[in-house]
Amino acid sequence: MLRRLDRRRSDESGAVLVLTVLAMTVMLGFAALVVDIGYTRMKSRQIQNSADAAALGAAQDLPVANAAVETAKSLAVTNLPDGAFPWSTCTDTNKLPATTSTQCISFDSSYTNVRVHIPEQSYPTFFGRVLDRNTLTAAASAEARTVGVGFGSIEPFGLYHGFNAGVTCLKTGPSGHRTSPVCSGPVTGNFNMLDIRQYGNPTLQTVARCGNAQQSERLQNNIALGADHIFRVWTDAPDVVDECGNPGPNTLEVRTGDFQSAFDDGMVHASTLDDGGPARLRRGSYPKATVAGVALDNKPLWEFIPAETLAGIPAACQRATFDGLLAATPAAERKAAMRTALESCFDAYISSGSTAPLFTANTDPFGPESPIDLYDLQLTPRFAYVPQFLEVNPPAGASEMVHIEGFRAVFLQQLQSGCNASSCDVDFEPGSWNTAPQGGLNHKAESISVFVFADWMLPAGLATNPNAVGKNRYVQLVR
Repeated sequence: MLRRLDRRRSDESGAVLVLTVLAMTVMLGFAALVVDIGYTRMKSRQIQNSADAAALGAAQDLPVANAAVETAKSLAVTNLPDGAFPWSTCTDTNKLPATTSTQCISFDSSYTNVRVHIPEQSYPTFFGRVLDRNTLTAAASAEARTVGVGFGSIEPFGLYHGFNAGVTCLKTGPSGHRTSPVCSGPVTGNFNMLDIRQYGNPTLQTVARCGNAQQSERLQNNIALGADHIFRVWTDAPDVVDECGNPGPNTLEVRTGDFQSAFDDGMVHASTLDDGGPARLRRGSYPKATVAGVALDNKPLWEFIPAETLAGIPAACQRATFDGLLAATPAAERKAAMRTALESCFDAYISSGSTAPLFTANTDPFGPESPIDLYDLQLTPRFAYVPQFLEVNPPAGASEMVHIEGFRAVFLQQLQSGCNASSCDVDFEPGSWNTAPQGGLNHKAESISVFVFADWMLPAGLATNPNAVGKNRYVQLVR
């Protein structure tokens, strides 16, 4: 009997040993798999970091698609754990609408967003083969965009070669109407407007309006929001015409006709445009005045000059000069006096040869309006950019093209409406004299004059570059 019990215990001990070995094998297999998964997760983080870096780097090259593609490829290869892969055969089921040499680097229709997809990468396991798992895989995608901040967008109006700085007409009124000394009639039938297309921009919430249709709708939105895509300067390279699908156009089409209703809606009366916001001069947080039945921006240009005395700046441009003149001038004469003072300031600045920045007030550094520091001037809807063209004069007919020589910063100064051959019912310039409502809802805006800034009047990087990253734009990782 004792021998039989010993034999049974011996048999059970052998079975327990086998089970223990099997259990340890499984446990070691799972432990090994955990090690392999941890390794793959580390590789996944490296791949995601590679995609992020590639997208952010490519976004800074926009709208030049080919350059953005090359930057993305270079950064992806540099940061990938195990080097390059064949881009030409790469596929991305979530690619953006526009692609070039590979669909794994794609762009939105406005060429302000770029997506980089790094396809599935395989890595051999260290211990997972115990469980018949020889490889593990990881992939990553990233999307980045260039975002405009403040109001430094491009308006659908133009300047022509040779104009330096000072007051000029941005958009003229109907023929025979005397709206102001500088806006006294049309410019060879074009009224100085451009037919800028809308490419469709997800950040601005604009829709695509291309070809010859919906001209009035896109004019309204281009005035209120600014152009929804990025332009380039024309060099000796071929024309890149402003038409949906063409990244970085350098050639624009002029527009014939007055289109007063569209101009008025974009500048004054529209209450809801593509982004849900109102007409341009109704935007921003600065003080407003009631004009043509709506509240329009009423902060004058000299208030963007710092209060302290500025070195290298003529006396005619010092803030104390404007404040003193305003206080000493009778209320009824202030508008004309202050406009003349601004013109004298621009003349004095240019003739003095000054290169010291003037409109540099910055009372809310890194305020809620932007993730980058903006000057006060960038927060008024009266601040904008317009292209300046190689051509000396606007063309006479429709469907004629003009070539971008550069960009100029402007301040929207004098708005006119309800005009005839001798006067206007509304002659609105921002300032403290606007204490009573002007005009009625039926008074449509028909022309506007501007101050064009001399190159050195604004802080570095602002006067001629609406696309400057860190000034008017920043690059942001979307996902």
